[in-house]
Order: sequence, then structure tokens, then C-alpha cells
Amino acid sequence: MKSISLILFWAFNLALVLVGFRAHADTRSTPPEQFFPIYNYQNDWLVYSDQYKNYVPFSQEIDESSRYVSVYIDLIKNRRYSLLLKTETRNYLFIEGTLQKEITQEQWVKMDVDSLYKIYKKDELLLTVYGSPGIDDKNLLLCNERKRNDAGIIESASSNIINIKPIAFSPFRNFAIFAMVIILILNAWIFNVNPLAFIRLINPVELLKNDPRDQLSKLNKPYSSSIIFFVIIVSMLTSFTLLFLSSNKLNVFSVNIILSEKSNTFQLLGDFFILSTIFFYCFTLNSY
Repeated sequence: MKSISLILFWAFNLALVLVGFRAHADTRSTPPEQFFPIYNYQNDWLVYSDQYKNYVPFSQEIDESSRYVSVYIDLIKNRRYSLLLKTETRNYLFIEGTLQKEITQEQWVKMDVDSLYKIYKKDELLLTVYGSPGIDDKNLLLCNERKRNDAGIIESASSNIINIKPIAFSPFRNFAIFAMVIILILNAWIFNVNPLAFIRLINPVELLKNDPRDQLSKLNKPYSSSIIFFVIIVSMLTSFTLLFLSSNKLNVFSVNIILSEKSNTFQLLGDFFILSTIFFYCFTLNSY
């Protein structure tokens, strides 16, 4: 009889604990009274996987220490609705990798889906919350707002936007190092082979001389190795200049037509050698 009473006692306490947890969860996921919940994103949180190079579903056992959690929001399907976000501790809100604002503890943050669509012009947005680990203290709801005059405690999504963009790492920096090293090696080779010719070729004063007795013409033989490599260097410098202008949104001579998307350093190097070949052909065409 005593054992049965003990079992009933522990069962009653366990039921109270479960009811308490459920009541806490219901309170945490209940939006302000002017909003009617449509969908809860609690099971849609994602984390970025270095192994798969993509976002994968959040796993409580594996990703419980992750300080970044994300979710994709379909802006087309959820037009005319609002997103409500609340965290139990201080966190930071990112949209498409851009820091938007600090999320105050226990404060609902409202984001209008129509406004997000007008700003970002995308069908789907990546929303990221950074701060406390895990997802237990985070609550994201899709709600329908009951229109009324007062806004209550809800904050506007456009207020206090920090709008700090992450640093963009361009592959042009690595490409520029490779290109300059190649050009420097060629210059050093020409200088060591024929230093007098190299000095005269880079001296702008020599271009103004018009003396038929001058020996510079002997250096400008059609098949002179010094001249050929000097033209190669000039071609590389010209192509590097055009790629630099193209990377800064200056499309000189419509050169972007023949360039790749420039998504990485190797594609930039390929464009560099293609343009260098074209310019070498153009420069030598006028010499013969």
C-alpha cells in the first residue's frame, strides 16, 4: 500500500511539472492580443553546415550550442501577414546577412511581410538570430494583425535599424597579387637579360627622340626577345587595368561581354590571360 502511494505521489508531481512546462511554453508562444497566430516556426530553424555547405535543420542533440540559428521566410505566400519574434535573452537580428537591430529581452519585434518584400525584392528571405545558444528561448510566429488604433507593445521593423553590412571579401585582391607577381617577374627577367634596353624602353624621353642615328631602332627588331616580352608586359598591364575598372563597375569598351562572372580568383586569372592575349595581338599587329 505504501509503494502504491509513493508511485501515485511521484506521478502527481510529474504531471504538475509537465503541465507547468506546457503552460510556460504556451505563455511564451502567445502573441499580443491584437495578433492571431497563423504559423509557428519553432520546427523550421536551420543551422549552417560546413560539411554540406548549406543550411540544414536544427538538431537539439547536435546544434544545442550553436549561437546562430536561421529560418527561410516565404514572402510571396505570406503576404499581408506579420512576423513576430521574441527571445528570452538579448539577441541580434540579421536579415540576408545584414545586421538589423538588437532584440530586447522578452520584447516582441514585428516585421511586416509586405514591407520586407518591397525592401528586398525577393521571394524568400533568410532571417538569422544570433546570441544565446539553442532555440528554446526563441519564438517566431506568423500572425494576422487585427487592426486597431494603438500598436501596443509591438515595435516596428523599420525603427532603429542598425543596417551594418558584413565585410565583403572580393577575389580581386588575391588576383591582383598573382598578376603583379607575374608582371614583376617578367620585368626582372628583361632587366637582367638586357638592362640598357629595359631602361630605354621604360624611359618616356626616348619616345620623343627622332634621331635616325639613334641605336634604339636596333632594339626594335620585329623578333627581338626584349621587345616581345616588353609588349607582353604592356598587354598584361592593360588587361589588369580593365579588370580593375570592371571590378569597380566601370565597363570600359564593353569588356564585360567577354568576361566571366568573376566568382573566384581562378576565373579572374583566366580573364586576365585572355585579355592579355588579345592586347598582345593588337599591339603586335601594328608593328608588322
